[in-house]
Amino acid sequence: MVETRSQRRAISPATLPTLLNLPSELLREILGYFCFHCRGGLKEPYWTDLESEQRLSATYLKDRQTLANLCLVSRRLRHIAQDILHHEFLLGHPNLPDLDTSFSPKGRLTAFVRTVASRPDLARLVQSVFVHPDLILCLEPQDAQDACARAAEALGSNLVEVWRPRKSSDDAEKPPPSRYELSRQDLLKKGNDDDRNGIGQNSSPYSGMYMRVLSSELNTALIALLPNLQYLKVKSKDRRRGDVAMGTLNGLGITELSLKTLDTDFISTGLMWSATDLETLNIESSTSFPDMPNLKTLRIKKCKISERILEQRLSTLSGSLCAFAYEASGFNQKWIDDSAQYVVQPPGAVRLLRRFHATLKSLHLDLRFRLHLDLDLEMKPMPSLEDFTELEELFIATNAVYNTRSEDLDDDLSLINLLPPNIVSISLAEPDFPRAPERLQKGLLGLATLKARDPRRFPKLKRVKCDVKQLFENSSTEEALSKVGIELGYREFTRPDWSYDRKPLGRVPYTFGVWEPDPVEGHQGHVPGPSDDDL
Repeated sequence: MVETRSQRRAISPATLPTLLNLPSELLREILGYFCFHCRGGLKEPYWTDLESEQRLSATYLKDRQTLANLCLVSRRLRHIAQDILHHEFLLGHPNLPDLDTSFSPKGRLTAFVRTVASRPDLARLVQSVFVHPDLILCLEPQDAQDACARAAEALGSNLVEVWRPRKSSDDAEKPPPSRYELSRQDLLKKGNDDDRNGIGQNSSPYSGMYMRVLSSELNTALIALLPNLQYLKVKSKDRRRGDVAMGTLNGLGITELSLKTLDTDFISTGLMWSATDLETLNIESSTSFPDMPNLKTLRIKKCKISERILEQRLSTLSGSLCAFAYEASGFNQKWIDDSAQYVVQPPGAVRLLRRFHATLKSLHLDLRFRLHLDLDLEMKPMPSLEDFTELEELFIATNAVYNTRSEDLDDDLSLINLLPPNIVSISLAEPDFPRAPERLQKGLLGLATLKARDPRRFPKLKRVKCDVKQLFENSSTEEALSKVGIELGYREFTRPDWSYDRKPLGRVPYTFGVWEPDPVEGHQGHVPGPSDDDL
């Protein structure tokens, strides 16, 4: 059959839909696939592993390059892709300790500052920023200083004007300026050469201090330029390099930030005081922080935090906390009982969180840390969460329920007695020295039996995830829970410091009557010493 002219015209390339002639709304939907922000924002995971993060980072950087390339195709695509490209400044997956080796961070931060300083329309689009330490460490002094000056000019000021209110008029009564203050003066081109006493910018101590000041000022200038910034992650190998200067914010006319989420490994007092509407704080430190009446989510990780310190931190919050997470990662202990004075235990955490029983929706107590010995004689079982009426998501280690002190309790009822009434999802992770898996199996079967007998109990419970492989050697537990509408699934809760092929820890010194364990058999229980009766 011979094609007619109209048929050939109907299928010609000119009549086929292309990327360029799609509606702008549809183009934004398509190109938004390459943007974390457009896909619903950054989802901070509670557990991550280095391999998956490297993969995510590599994919993300390719996506960013795709958006950059589309800016070169046409003016229309540039207008759309450029807007999406400036929703965030992340340069890699935010949990990755080091940037991709194929990616050079040099000049990226200063280039971004100059861009948003000269394009306020793009500055208004920026929602998320991650200041990686590699971006700070590779700053060139003159480049960074020029970027600071450009930012101040864009905000209707200049560096000298910014600093003038912060400099006392009576310098004569002040003690000799420190290296840090000299660095500030040099940055502003207002220092007295006689004060320097031979300290030149090229000398190692002065140069390092100068860059600390310059880095802090650049971070502050960047934040001041972004009126709609919602998410900020700041990682720094040197606190002064990553800090934000509150005086500079005030000097630039910024008294309040729109920031909703702060993710950092140190507390920046200036930032915390300015971010009055902060709703989420992810912190890798037990350092104190100011009152935060609007905080809804608090996550603490990579540090030891005792019950006393946690009580102090929670006292700064109002009664509307919705999510709390503590990840006891980044350290080892001799045994569980030895950790009690350094790391909050489940009963203590529940006691302190009880003031939020009417608002808390998510509780994540990841108290897994590496141990040399299997000894938990003083660890008390986790108390009931029955009065936490809004709690829907719960993550705990199995020894919070099944430990030595709970051996006299009924394993069939221990888990049931712990759960809040409106629980939706439970995650159970094994610690370094887990109890017999049969105890957890009894608890899950007891839960299935209760649900079968009284469906009104835990009406919203849908999922149980755990990493206890023995539960899945046969299907009896899965089937029992499935019959009452609960899905039981296997999941490994990996962390950068917690892998499932980890080896036992090595020897520890003879201390308090406990002998050194054999490194090969270190996971088979504590080794009795001559004064073992005292343990």
